[in-house]
Amino acid sequence: MRDGRPWVDLDLGVYLSGAAAVRSHDLYDLLFGPVHLPFTYPPVAAAAMWPLTLLPPDVVSTAWLGASVLALAVLLWMASPRLALPWRVALVAAVMAAAAWLEPVQSTWFYGQVNLVLAVLVLADVVRPTALRRLPGGVLVGVAAAIKLTPLVFVAYLLVVGRRRDAARAAVTFVALAGVGLLVNPGASWTFWTSTVVDGQRVGNVEFIANRSILGVWARLAGGQAPSTIVWLAVAATVLVVGLLAARFVDRRLGRVESVLVVALSGLLVAPIAWVHHFVWIAPLLMVVVSRPMNGWMRLAGLTIVAIFAWQPVWFLAHDRADLEKALQVGTEYQLVGCSYVVGAVLAVGWLVLLATGRTGYTSDGSGSAVSARATSKLTDASTSDIETSSAPQIAASSSLDASFWPRSTSDR
Repeated sequence: MRDGRPWVDLDLGVYLSGAAAVRSHDLYDLLFGPVHLPFTYPPVAAAAMWPLTLLPPDVVSTAWLGASVLALAVLLWMASPRLALPWRVALVAAVMAAAAWLEPVQSTWFYGQVNLVLAVLVLADVVRPTALRRLPGGVLVGVAAAIKLTPLVFVAYLLVVGRRRDAARAAVTFVALAGVGLLVNPGASWTFWTSTVVDGQRVGNVEFIANRSILGVWARLAGGQAPSTIVWLAVAATVLVVGLLAARFVDRRLGRVESVLVVALSGLLVAPIAWVHHFVWIAPLLMVVVSRPMNGWMRLAGLTIVAIFAWQPVWFLAHDRADLEKALQVGTEYQLVGCSYVVGAVLAVGWLVLLATGRTGYTSDGSGSAVSARATSKLTDASTSDIETSSAPQIAASSSLDASFWPRSTSDR
């Protein structure tokens, strides 16, 4: 999008080009940008971005980056404990500075992706901060899914955790917005929902090194050959069901932020394509690791898992263009480290489940005695945000932990 730097804002450029062609019935046949990429989102996404085409590209680029940076701050704020305001601001600022080094966050900013904004919509809908309590639950999840299909997994999550009305509203919102896209461009809508949506190769080659899903790793390790559709659907369904059950367990024992992370990472594992920038959910995971009460070994394990997503192993090994071209080939030694995101996501889900069991997260209350993490995790559930009292777990009374772990806001008690 920027002269001399074709990869900067590459995806944002595709968004804007698709928005400019929103009324064209061959919207999904056109190729945009310096590397000729197709528009892959639903028609309503193009319609939503159309107003941006009225502004100068440099203005849009700057505003888009600013909105994405702000989205990261809001995401971390919702994932942070309810502390006295100065402490909470300092905590979010510190974690945000660290999260800026994560490869998914950097990729989202570099390419002008929409992932952080969508993550904010999903997490805000799930944790229900005070400012959004008048908005019916599920609506924001439906909006996020209508823009980019991957958040549809959170409709299943709402069902699994018992929020059936929210799940129904999310589904209705999604269908209604798809209907808006149909009204805006009937021909393109027909093309998208009957062919484009099931064309996995349209988004990109499954075996490409930047695809960090299980299917991507599978295809690379098999020399570029993806498994049969039936085999893959069976594997994906199994992983997703296990992930949803784990999310329900974590929701009941820890809280909503942590359970959202479980289902988000599980959804990325089973997606046909999970690009690097899709893993922005590691940023709120970092907030959980540094801010929740747990023992030192659990915190060290959590930080190690997060570090996997900052290491950027494939690109780190490619010191020059020749190395990079080799890294992008199937069947090279680079493919082993190309599995890192799948390994990291699986470890992160396991770490959250282990934390929820309360068996390893013992922490000192400041006087030398140990306090069970099961009790402190209930405290954490309410500390993640202003959550609806009716559906939140009971909060453990632990004044000693309150005083020793974080200085808390008196208005939040």
